[in-house]
Amino acid sequence: MILTDETHLVTDGPIRDLHEFAGRIGLKRSWFQAHPRHPHYDLTSPRMVARAIDAGALVVGDSRDLLRCIIRIPCISIHQPLAGLIFEAPENLRYGRKNIENRTFAYFYRGPLLIQATKKRPWKQDAYWSWLLEYLNNVQPGRWAEYINSQGYDYGAIIGVVDLVDCVDGHPSPWAIRGQTNWVLENPRLFGWPLPTRGWPGVYYPAEVLQLLHAVGNDVGWGLYRWKTVMQ
Repeated sequence: MILTDETHLVTDGPIRDLHEFAGRIGLKRSWFQAHPRHPHYDLTSPRMVARAIDAGALVVGDSRDLLRCIIRIPCISIHQPLAGLIFEAPENLRYGRKNIENRTFAYFYRGPLLIQATKKRPWKQDAYWSWLLEYLNNVQPGRWAEYINSQGYDYGAIIGVVDLVDCVDGHPSPWAIRGQTNWVLENPRLFGWPLPTRGWPGVYYPAEVLQLLHAVGNDVGWGLYRWKTVMQ
């Protein structure tokens, strides 16, 4: 959805939707404000605002309402190091970062998806560690145990956001597990600092996000700067 407070033009979906909409109403791509925390187009005249509204942009009351709209981003919890590998991977990994999240169900939503790293830490003596090394070595054989131990992963926090673009069976990525639904992830954006949150099964909206909105108060600019879930 394209949103405006009659000053800024943003989206609560993939950033490509914002570019396409901006092009339709005559905004040049060079005018895009590629701010890492709140990318947007500025609407610098009443005529630009009118064009955006006529083309279907949803008008919200003010910048605070705009923030309230764009924070409605779903979240999933993933154990480390699989959460971290979505954003960063070993340099010698020929397949690159983890672009598939394997789940037992498909999800209808398409757009930004928050990634929460669970509190669970991989221990060498538990079943998860054995499964993890087998899974990673199936992707590409390597010294995965050393790599995992060398990373300063965050736990119990939202660490970034990706775009969920599809849910399929039998994706060709080596990260895909056969027999499960493969969630296709693109455009990973790792936050500068994590937002501590409690994880939940399935897809959910973190309560800490709403609490942070209340903490922002009237200083929306500070809130947009501090809270990375509005990144696109």
